[in-house]
Amino acid sequence: MPNRNSAVRRAHLWLALLVLAAGALVSSIPAQAQGGDGSFHVVNGLTSTSIDVYIDNSLVVRGLQFGSASAEVTITSGSRQFVIYAAADPAPALADDRADAPLASTTRQVVDGDRATLVVHSQSSATFAESSFCRVGSVGAFVSVRNFSEAGAPLTVASDNGTVFGTISTGQRAMVQALPGQGLTVTLQITAASGAFPDTTVPAINIPAGAEVVYYVVGSGGTFRVLTTNSCASLTPDADGERDQSEADRLSRFDDETLRPGFTG
Repeated sequence: MPNRNSAVRRAHLWLALLVLAAGALVSSIPAQAQGGDGSFHVVNGLTSTSIDVYIDNSLVVRGLQFGSASAEVTITSGSRQFVIYAAADPAPALADDRADAPLASTTRQVVDGDRATLVVHSQSSATFAESSFCRVGSVGAFVSVRNFSEAGAPLTVASDNGTVFGTISTGQRAMVQALPGQGLTVTLQITAASGAFPDTTVPAINIPAGAEVVYYVVGSGGTFRVLTTNSCASLTPDADGERDQSEADRLSRFDDETLRPGFTG
């Protein structure tokens, strides 16, 4: 049970579990290639800058504020260019119509069933990370934490059931999985080395077997957020066994060091 001190610490670090940021524009990109669809969210980790995001020259997310996540963007497969600008008012519908320089850009080869989150974590960097996977399946539930903070201080992540996820440097992920066929109920405690930002507790979440919830830590200069694009409150059946058969392939698309401390009951 959280004590008074932990409640005070939580007051210093706002916890955002957002699906749609206020003012964000979300749309689908017209089909330009065959082969199926991918789905994406955008997370803004820039403490002092709201952002506009374009895919293949088209505006898809507008005015996304720091510590917020966009709703899902659907995009057809193929090579896609993602370009991030500081938010404009109004934001042109086409990137070609902007006079300002972009903050960052990146290209991704989108494949059928691709699910990713584009985390904008510095004024010149944006990185694709795995998204929450909200389907019921036979594998054990997952929960993972991604450190995109710019403090340079590693995070230590533990849970109320005694599982220590590990120490996560900037850009790394720590994750833990329940035993096969089991769900996971967990409260996360996140601590930054050298007091780079206040300790925080992520309230208990219930993750069913087959699902994975991903948390992102973003921010700098003592201002931080912990958020997820989807807490898996609603689920769809994994009827095609996608999670069971392709988990390794899915995670291999994200270029980072993965820490797997093993199973927890």
